[in-house]
Amino acid sequence: MKYVIHHTASPKKWTTVRDVNRWHKNAGYQVSKLGYYVAYHYLIEEDGQITQTRNLVERTKHTRNKDINNKSIAICLIGNFEEEKPSKEQLQALKRILQGKDFSWHKMHSPSLCPGKNLIKHLNDWKNREDRLSKLKRLLKLIKKLKLKLNV
Repeated sequence: MKYVIHHTASPKKWTTVRDVNRWHKNAGYQVSKLGYYVAYHYLIEEDGQITQTRNLVERTKHTRNKDINNKSIAICLIGNFEEEKPSKEQLQALKRILQGKDFSWHKMHSPSLCPGKNLIKHLNDWKNREDRLSKLKRLLKLIKKLKLKLNV
């Protein structure tokens, strides 16, 4: 399952989970089994508080790409990361959720600026680190195999 990252595109200082829930209810999203109308599975507030708004098995229209929507979990950070930076607490909370998981972001799947250039910078750094770590692990396995073959 792929995790897809979003931002609310609203000021983090003035946006709450309750606001996002109201906006999504007014936009016609269906209520989740957890009682929220939010189109994302998780919302992360400025202080790092994580609110799960949908069960992970629930599908939702969080991008314009039906295939991605049908096989992904949506995480949204509260804030407009085209104009502001995510808080340290938000980034730490996001890392906790994403640890060891495959992830991408909205902009990769449908035309959008989401999740904003200031968050994408961090996501790219994490992806690059993950890719380097993965390559290193494959290299270590290869070295181990070679040592076994050479009886070293």
